[in-house]
Amino acid sequence: MENFSALSFRKMEVEDVFTFRNWGKHNSILFLEYNFIEDGEENIIAWFNWKTKRPFSEYYVILLEEKVIGYLSLKNINIFLKRGELGIVLDPNYVDKGIGKKILKIFLDYLKSRNFKKIILFVADYNKRAKKVYNSLGFTKKYEFLMRFTNGKYEENNLDFKNNSKSFKIIFNRTFYYAIKMELDLERDW
Repeated sequence: MENFSALSFRKMEVEDVFTFRNWGKHNSILFLEYNFIEDGEENIIAWFNWKTKRPFSEYYVILLEEKVIGYLSLKNINIFLKRGELGIVLDPNYVDKGIGKKILKIFLDYLKSRNFKKIILFVADYNKRAKKVYNSLGFTKKYEFLMRFTNGKYEENNLDFKNNSKSFKIIFNRTFYYAIKMELDLERDW
C-alpha cells in the first residue's frame, strides 16, 4: 500500500479545476456523475464559479503531496447552528486505496476545530464503498428517500444494476434510486 502521509486539503482555486481533466473515468453507469466532463476554459471557469460562488458553501481540493486528486465540499453551512453538508469526490484512479477515509478524518477534525457541531451527507444506497467509510467514521443513517437516477434507465442485464437491484425502483417507466441521509454529531461522536 502507498504511503498517504502527505495527504492534505486547501481552498479550491480555479487553476485546480483545470487539472480535473486529467483524472480517470468511472466506467460504471452508477458513478458517471462523478466524472469530470467539462472542457474548454469557459466551461471550466463556469463550473468553478457555479460551485465556489454559492452562498454558504466552501470547496477544497484534496492534495497527495502537491497533486490534486479530489475535492471536498461543505454546503448549506449554517453558522448559527454550526452544521453543514459534506461531499467528497476523488479522481477514480485514487478510489479504493483508503484515501477517502483518511482525508475525511482530517477534514472532520478541521471542522470540529471550527466548532462545527453536526455534519450531514447524502449517499446513494448502491454506493456500498462510501457507506462503509461513512459508517466507520461514526455517521448514522437518519432516513432514506427516492431520487431520480439521471445516468440512464435501469437495465436488467447490466451487472451494475443487477448487483444493486434493491437500490432501485422504477416508477412510471422512470428510474429512481434510494438515497440515504447520514449524520455525524461532532460533539458527541467525534
